[in-house]
Amino acid sequence: MAHQRLSSVRKLLERAVHGHDEFRFYVDHDDDQGSRSHYFKRQIVSTAKELDYYANTQRYNSWVRLVATDGSDGQILIAFHVIGHEFQGVLACSGTWFGRVQTDDGSRETQGETALSEEVFQINYKENASDIEQRFKQWLEGVIERGLALWQSTAL
Repeated sequence: MAHQRLSSVRKLLERAVHGHDEFRFYVDHDDDQGSRSHYFKRQIVSTAKELDYYANTQRYNSWVRLVATDGSDGQILIAFHVIGHEFQGVLACSGTWFGRVQTDDGSRETQGETALSEEVFQINYKENASDIEQRFKQWLEGVIERGLALWQSTAL
């Protein structure tokens, strides 16, 4: 669901900035067993600290992100991981905004990690899937809105 929604937002953004070559957008992801699933651990942990919980990316970690390449490379990261040190049937989903900038030495570094929600989204294995989907849609829309507002404020 997160990948589909971020892909549709990407298309909307591309239409909105049509003709402005400095703006490019793409959606990227990796699953728990993927070769890049360990990416963005710093951003995930930073958001978990901001929201006061322990993000266990060792037990499970997958993510999807929307990237705007406009000089500051603003990114909305949606990450799925375990809450706590041991898996007890609850997964978390966090939303993070961050930028990636060019440094004086030519390398790129991330900056401005910001939680995009006031609470982590929790998925309990005992809950009905349709109830989870409904809650997730609402949570995700808020995360995307806040992420786009942050991107807009830094892209101008």
